[in-house]
Amino acid sequence: MPWDRARVEELKPEISRLIDRLADGMRRFATIAELPEELPRPRPPASPADLARYEGYLELSLPSSYRAFLELHDGYDFLVPTGPMLWTTAAQPGGEFFERIRDWKTTTAEYGSGEVLDGIVIAYHGQPNSWTYLDPNQPRDDGELAIVKFSPEMSVDFPDIMSFLAHCIEIVDLSIEQFSS
Repeated sequence: MPWDRARVEELKPEISRLIDRLADGMRRFATIAELPEELPRPRPPASPADLARYEGYLELSLPSSYRAFLELHDGYDFLVPTGPMLWTTAAQPGGEFFERIRDWKTTTAEYGSGEVLDGIVIAYHGQPNSWTYLDPNQPRDDGELAIVKFSPEMSVDFPDIMSFLAHCIEIVDLSIEQFSS
């Protein structure tokens, strides 16, 4: 199912609110933990041409919630705990994360988790085997794809980008609480 322009526009305020909350939490954590190099840094919005190239590379339409995110920010450094939300060119051939993603997918599949092979990686969590991806094998009736936060110990599925960002906010809030104790 192709993305829906009205739905993208409808989702932007909520996604923007969640991004702001998460970025604020990540700034507080980076300050408390004395990690100035891990301050969140937004990237500019993806252009229509960037999105068309990315969808052409993927050979599918992005779900409305993720497209709304990319229209707000084509990636965001240190928005998720310990890493970036990836930008459209990062996971494509020649991109900064392309080789690492390919190696992770290959190795992970060799160890029995072949479901990651079709994944559209959207975030890196700072560890070689810790990525978040859209799963085109788990579509919903509304055109959204499940978002899978993968680590070798455990994977967690989310119905959309909003749920994933809310989860990241909870993790950051807990980390701040624990670090401050």
